[in-house]
Amino acid sequence: MNVNLDGRILQGVDFLHKVGVNFKAEDLAFFVDKNEILYKKPIEGIKSEVVPTELGIKMKTVIEPGVKIDYPIALCFGNFNYGDRHVNEQELIVGEGAQVKIYTFALIGPGQSLNRKDLVTVRLGKKAKVELYDIHYHDITSDINFYAELNAYLEEGAYFYNLLKVTDQKSGKFKTKFYGELGPKAVAIVEAKMKATAGDDVVVEDIMRLVGEGSRGLSKSRIIALDGAKAEFKGEAYGEAPNSRCHIDCAEVVKGENVVLKNIPILVSTNDTAKLTHEASIGKIDRKQLETLMAKGLTEEEATDVVVQGMLR
Repeated sequence: MNVNLDGRILQGVDFLHKVGVNFKAEDLAFFVDKNEILYKKPIEGIKSEVVPTELGIKMKTVIEPGVKIDYPIALCFGNFNYGDRHVNEQELIVGEGAQVKIYTFALIGPGQSLNRKDLVTVRLGKKAKVELYDIHYHDITSDINFYAELNAYLEEGAYFYNLLKVTDQKSGKFKTKFYGELGPKAVAIVEAKMKATAGDDVVVEDIMRLVGEGSRGLSKSRIIALDGAKAEFKGEAYGEAPNSRCHIDCAEVVKGENVVLKNIPILVSTNDTAKLTHEASIGKIDRKQLETLMAKGLTEEEATDVVVQGMLR
């Protein structure tokens, strides 16, 4: 294929391999380094407009009604050597009955001092189905202040799954906020997998508004906080419609000293047939698991890493 194999694209693919994602350069549909568009591939049934701005890009993508893409679409949003401020604004509009799986990758190169915002709006038409995987690689030598916001609006019978994964190297100062508004019989599942190490400050906030009869929501988070890290999860569910359901499931694991973890569930019902539940836990890594791995020759640090990666897989 005629892909401009800019060194940054190859570097980005290398980053993906480090976080266990086996995409190749030819699998990419879009690649941007801050506001420099390095590659964009047309896809039948999808219209995409990208406008570079001073601080990043504005992108609007429309998936036409009934379109079904049977392979994952991979989009890379990198910052390899620009540093400073970086803002991405994206809107995804999915037509009635359309189905698509999208991978977006936030790739931050070595030595970057970066203040970044990713602002995403997703609108799903009736019975549309979208799976959105947001995977991050932040080089350990970078200094990161990252804010990610995703607002999702689901019409009748729509299905939306979102995974945010920041589990390699470092998170930095990272705040993510999800807001979902669910119409009749719509289903939204949001999942966050985060690892916070020394100096990291992670905040995960999920808000589910069940405004349509029979709507269903699930907010699930797994946060690992190691020596010198801070982490907080806040999950909110609002049962406004008849027979709506939402469950908040958060498990946080701590290991080391000077770690601060918070877990804040908020359930608000304004309909007597709505059902809202939560399950929250904060605890340490199971010592038996560590001892079993250490008996096989691993150091405690290596055993801890194996357990952590297993929980975040």
